[in-house]
Amino acid sequence: MEFLNSVKLTKYADTFVENGFEDLETILELNEEYLETIGIPLGHKLKIMKRIKQIKADAPTENNQTNDESHDVSQNVTGASTDPHLQDGKYSSFNY
Repeated sequence: MEFLNSVKLTKYADTFVENGFEDLETILELNEEYLETIGIPLGHKLKIMKRIKQIKADAPTENNQTNDESHDVSQNVTGASTDPHLQDGKYSSFNY
């Protein structure tokens, strides 16, 4: 199991498989409570959780992809505002 190998804890491979944690998608859903339930000691639990956090931080998320692609929707390609009430980065007064 590549994940457990990355934290040098392959001795838990059978425990992970027996409890249904066979792929990275499922492993990334683990939390400290689950690890305690399947009998992982505290120090090893910390190593596993640290690696899970690293993987999640390195993986692109839907929000990151959306933000990277869309940028600021209030400006068009030239940087000019597309909002008729926005002038020089500030909203003009509205007539109600």
